[in-house]
Amino acid sequence: MKDIIWLKEGPADDMWYFEPRIHGDVFNQGTGGHVDEFCRFVNDSTVLLAWPDDVDLGDSSQALTRRRMEVNSRILEQFRDHDGRSLNVVKAPTPDTEFYKHRIDSLRDYDQRVLVRYADLHHGDTIRYIPAASYLNFLITNGRVFAPAYWHEGLPISMKEKDERVRAILQAHFPDRTIVQVDPRAINWRGGGVHCWTQQQPLVME
Repeated sequence: MKDIIWLKEGPADDMWYFEPRIHGDVFNQGTGGHVDEFCRFVNDSTVLLAWPDDVDLGDSSQALTRRRMEVNSRILEQFRDHDGRSLNVVKAPTPDTEFYKHRIDSLRDYDQRVLVRYADLHHGDTIRYIPAASYLNFLITNGRVFAPAYWHEGLPISMKEKDERVRAILQAHFPDRTIVQVDPRAINWRGGGVHCWTQQQPLVME
């Protein structure tokens, strides 16, 4: 017998890229709420759930993500498998939102879709993009877990603290594996993360 848990919406920064406006001048290029962006099993009874910190809620996109995760949290906490067992739900931080200013160019394919969809925007207007950033889009391999990390010199210390918290959470749940943290921004900008882009393995011909 199999149990299926149906969660609701994903993070605000991972909305469907055909409808990229989150609010106002904030846009994203996400996948439409892929579950590996916000909820991951780490064993048969424990899930990690993306959870914006209270101090992040002044950012409206983080506040929207928090509201969505509150719904998902209730679903997970109420779940019982066919043997009556509940889940251990562990909340993990979300990365600090990074805003990138972008000038709309009517010659750019993506911008053309934006201009067609949103009549209040015009060529030359400036909007803010945010990438589909997530700590939970990690890859589990033999002996290692490749996990996102976002801090580097010159960025807020809050980002470094979150990187370290996530590393500790993953190490606690994968004690037999080495946690390898990598900067996933280039992948995030294409919609998704490390796990999304590493599922397919090439066929090795003998």
